[in-house]
Amino acid sequence: EEMEEVVAEEQNGGGVGGAYKQHFVRMANYHVWALQRLLREQLTSMGDSVYSSDLGLFFQSVHGTLNHILLADRLWYGRITGNPLPSTTTLDMELVAQRPALANAVIAQASLWVALVSEQEDAWFEGSFSYVDTKGVPYTRVRGHVLDHVFNHGTHHRGQITAAMSSQGLSTVLL
Repeated sequence: EEMEEVVAEEQNGGGVGGAYKQHFVRMANYHVWALQRLLREQLTSMGDSVYSSDLGLFFQSVHGTLNHILLADRLWYGRITGNPLPSTTTLDMELVAQRPALANAVIAQASLWVALVSEQEDAWFEGSFSYVDTKGVPYTRVRGHVLDHVFNHGTHHRGQITAAMSSQGLSTVLL
């Protein structure tokens, strides 16, 4: 699936609305597209032993990094929708142990962002929400600022994974 298809998908329901909505629908669609490309095309060439070994990533392995992406997406999605996850105190929890199930869970969670931002108006992105972080500290943040963080966070860790693949001599696709 090429990026042009993501743009076409955005125009089918995602391009309607103000500038904030268009921006976040584009970012959410890209988040899903890049994760699908990474998980369905790129990582298929990586053997299980490399996938689960410590490659020097912040969360050690590709598996640990994907679990972290899933956890972070679930944490922020729960916070921004007012349904926080129950007591999460560490960002390196293994949520899903099996590789195929983890890939499906990561993509499914990312897809929730598309649905959420597609149904909002610009004012929602400019509004604030409150939450308590993993250390129990309360915060109030602007939704749009947090969404920028969420999507950039995914990009950061996808980049780590592709760099690790390159270091292992594996081919990578453009994201």
